[in-house]
Amino acid sequence: MESNLTFYLPSSNDKYLAPILKELELDPANNKTLEQWAQTVFTTERTLARRCQQKLGMSFRMWRQRLRFLYSISLLKQDKSIQDIAFSVGYSSVSVLLLCLKISQELHLIFTVLTQVLRKVKHNKLSLFEKSMNEYGLKKGVIYTPI
Repeated sequence: MESNLTFYLPSSNDKYLAPILKELELDPANNKTLEQWAQTVFTTERTLARRCQQKLGMSFRMWRQRLRFLYSISLLKQDKSIQDIAFSVGYSSVSVLLLCLKISQELHLIFTVLTQVLRKVKHNKLSLFEKSMNEYGLKKGVIYTPI
């Protein structure tokens, strides 16, 4: 996977998680369940689930989805076919990969719009504050004490 994409994928040196994460990064199509991974590293499914939340800040399922998505993006940049990408990262069909890409695009749009709205709100509040100061003849940066 490209190094700039690994920034978006949390990692861990945890004795149970590290070998699992490493193996999945090498083979994103690996479909072992959390229960199967627990058996592989000699612990319980519940322990692994807790460690994922604690060490990665997300569930195992979410981490795997993010890995597959990021790996898909890196393969898209290499001009691989959608079908090849879908199956090489473990999606059950091309439509699942396309759905993930569509959701990602929609989320990006939502965050972009939200950011613009928040900037406008912040700007408008600042403008209203400055207008109020001007109305009362107050100057920015001056500390006024009550009478």
